[in-house]
Amino acid sequence: MAKIIVPSTKTPEYIVPILLAIMIGLGILLCLFLGLGKWGLLILLAFLASTTSLYTESNIPAFHAIIILNIFTGKMRTAFSGVNFKLPWEKVQHEAEEKKYIDLRVDLKEVCEETYASSDALMEVKYVYTIRPDISEDDEDEKDAGEKILLFSSFEPSAIKSKGRALFSMLLSDYYGRNPGEKLLNKALINKEIFGDDEQKPKQPILEFEKNHGVQVTVRLEDSDFDKATQKFRDMISGAKSIDQAIVALMTDTKLPDGTIIKGMERPQAEKVVKLMNLDGYKEQDFNLNVTAPDLKNVRDITVLGGLAEEKKGGKK
Repeated sequence: MAKIIVPSTKTPEYIVPILLAIMIGLGILLCLFLGLGKWGLLILLAFLASTTSLYTESNIPAFHAIIILNIFTGKMRTAFSGVNFKLPWEKVQHEAEEKKYIDLRVDLKEVCEETYASSDALMEVKYVYTIRPDISEDDEDEKDAGEKILLFSSFEPSAIKSKGRALFSMLLSDYYGRNPGEKLLNKALINKEIFGDDEQKPKQPILEFEKNHGVQVTVRLEDSDFDKATQKFRDMISGAKSIDQAIVALMTDTKLPDGTIIKGMERPQAEKVVKLMNLDGYKEQDFNLNVTAPDLKNVRDITVLGGLAEEKKGGKK
């Protein structure tokens, strides 16, 4: 079902019958009970012509909406551009004694540059998001355009923007923390796995955000790369002619073009990084030793060597 760019105005079905009943009642009162005859009808028509603001709302600018409140029931509804009938006890939302119009063209957008930790490195990330009011009309939606605009207007734009950025940052942080840096250079794959196949099919957390705030979201990863310090170390290792030369390079302080000083590693840490990046079949392992001894005199000296261990592959030979 195609989405409508600008929703058409809709008056609830119960409004017109109530207005007609009120007008007929006034006509009977003027013509019969007050004995005004045909003059009563003329007075009624003149009254209706001069008080259209009591039962219509028709000055809504294009691409805008307004909230109408029933002062008896407290129920709110949305009106768009066009002639909207309303009951005399329904009031238009005001702010600072002026009608509060909702601009349907609002775009809450931001370009974000953040650093996330992958499973083995720090990554510099740039992503762009846009959040706008959802004015679509779709048979599959649980809410129509008016209900979604009502929901959108119940939040401050700054609050929606902050909550959206927090969600996107959380999704990126979780994903990056589960993956090594080498996998995080593929922007197309990251976009697909975090945000969705395309703008029309966002992932479930983003769909929930849209549903809960009456908005449409577009978010895309623009760049993903190792941070300056990590990239500098990687360049050092790749340019070294031997493992020992790579270790020495990692232990040396380095000054970046912008003046930033990258502190060199300690030798054990440098050796570990070089072996992990260059020697196949090795991986980092952690060991925990828990000894329970009622008689401490029976405990002998124990030495545990940990760090890099050879990774066994394949089955029995």
